[in-house]
Amino acid sequence: SISIGQRLEPGMNPFKRILFGFFNTDEVFAMAMQKQGLLKFSYLMGLATCPFLGWMIGSIAGTLFTDILSASIISALGIAVYGIFVFIIVPAAKKSKPVLFAISFAAVIHVILQYIPIIKQNLSSGNILIITILVSAIVSAIVFPAKVDEDEEELAKEAGNDVE
Repeated sequence: SISIGQRLEPGMNPFKRILFGFFNTDEVFAMAMQKQGLLKFSYLMGLATCPFLGWMIGSIAGTLFTDILSASIISALGIAVYGIFVFIIVPAAKKSKPVLFAISFAAVIHVILQYIPIIKQNLSSGNILIITILVSAIVSAIVFPAKVDEDEEELAKEAGNDVE
């Protein structure tokens, strides 16, 4: 995501960026954005390990036990995912105007796109969601660019990166 990319430690090489991108989930993103200062690769990978393992184990368990569980339990587990997301995102939105803006802007864009007939007829809900995320991330990064404080500027200079 654009907003998390602005906060990565200076000098993080492309391989590490790609590796973190693979492990990044909504939950990891929300938790990382709550941390002050630069985001180090070791912190991000530590943060991403448990959710990644949880998704993998959950996917395997879901594949193995889908036929065993009742429809009501499967439905309840589906709703639990939204509960987890709300549990993570609400505290971040209370603490951060940029996060609140991004969430609110995404919600408005998504509702608008869902109710424009020509878009609804020609794009899947998944494509509409992707467009919503991209537009919200880009607009949020423009409206609330990451600020570099003195400590971060010094770290960037030590790493050989220019800071504006």
